[in-house]
Amino acid sequence: MQAKKRFFAVMAAIATVFCLTLSCTVFGAEKIKLTMGTWGSETFWGFHEKAIADFEALNPDIEVELLKMGGGGANYWERLVTLQAAGQMPDIFRVVSSQQTDVYRSGMALELTPFINNDPAFSRDFILPPMGIGDKAYAIADGIIVNIIHLNEEKLAERGLVSPTALYKQGIWDYDALADTARKVTQLNADDQVVSVGFAMVTPALITVGPWVQSFGGSWFGPENNTVMFNRPEAIAGLAWLRDRFLEKSFSDRNPQDVRAMMADGKWGMAFNWSLPKVEDVQYGNVKTEYVPWPKGPVQDVTTFRTEPWAIASTSNNKEAAYKLARFMAAQGYIYQVQEAGKVPNYKPLMKELVAHADRFVGGVDYLNEQLNKLTPQPVPPSESQVMAILNPTLTAIIKGEVSIENVLESIAGPIQNILDGK
Repeated sequence: MQAKKRFFAVMAAIATVFCLTLSCTVFGAEKIKLTMGTWGSETFWGFHEKAIADFEALNPDIEVELLKMGGGGANYWERLVTLQAAGQMPDIFRVVSSQQTDVYRSGMALELTPFINNDPAFSRDFILPPMGIGDKAYAIADGIIVNIIHLNEEKLAERGLVSPTALYKQGIWDYDALADTARKVTQLNADDQVVSVGFAMVTPALITVGPWVQSFGGSWFGPENNTVMFNRPEAIAGLAWLRDRFLEKSFSDRNPQDVRAMMADGKWGMAFNWSLPKVEDVQYGNVKTEYVPWPKGPVQDVTTFRTEPWAIASTSNNKEAAYKLARFMAAQGYIYQVQEAGKVPNYKPLMKELVAHADRFVGGVDYLNEQLNKLTPQPVPPSESQVMAILNPTLTAIIKGEVSIENVLESIAGPIQNILDGK
């Protein structure tokens, strides 16, 4: 790693000399200037700035400007649409996981199939194939956002429970074990209010409820995500199982302030997350967290995932250079997020970085690699915001036990199918 940094430093120094002697040109040619857009935070952007510095050192003819586009989800999407209308789209941009289908169908992203076909060795180094629709690729994923369960080992030990990591190694970490552990950690006061959280997950939505439906053998949508299937028996079984956990209060919504406060105080056993825990996980106060992969489902043993890949604007004037940048960010450029944030890389060579930090996790990372063989993508329906405007409130009502699952899903199936059909 030190040798690599010295190499980049030397390359950067050489590039600086050229810039000083050639008026910021390289061998008499103007530098290619690229813009790169993403949402995030100062920490997240810091990882990108480090990667950009590495890229520029290797490519002294290219200069990259990071566009820090605050907010995520709908806000980020709206800003991209505005920039596209103004003819100011960034050359490469990160795609929100829940809006991939819309991005690929909109013409906003350049089709990358020709680039990838001419770069087969690069493609072989990825766990996931390029993102797209059918056989057309439009983006390259850098990381895999895998459903992972964070553990408060101290709380589990305090309750006299066998750690889920041990259950996993014994081959008995399944949905029954998850439910049993959550019940035994959960504690209620005299008013029947939760004072110790068994399993915490974010507000029910497609990306968090998805694992239960898929592990019970169900699907949200059919091929190409254009046919409603969430009203079928398998999906209903998964949602019913999840509802029962919330009604018995062994599962809690992580968003309300009271639950967040309990977690900060270490009064929790398990929590839904999308990355490995940091060495010091400030999200949960001073609690030292470990992790366990997703449990075996009753029908399918799957680990659902999503991605937030890099795409190239179809309007970019420097498509070759933009592909080179996107290629780098999806591979070597992701190293800092792996090293410093415990992110799971899509680029196979970077898995060794996680292995190098295996002592941070109970049992190392071997069972993470096992889970990567069971990856099942989470659905990304077209017109996602319209679909979620109907589906998310329905999911919330389901876990609160306010509605009949079968009846409510049937009532929204028609309107959502109309959205998928573009009506």
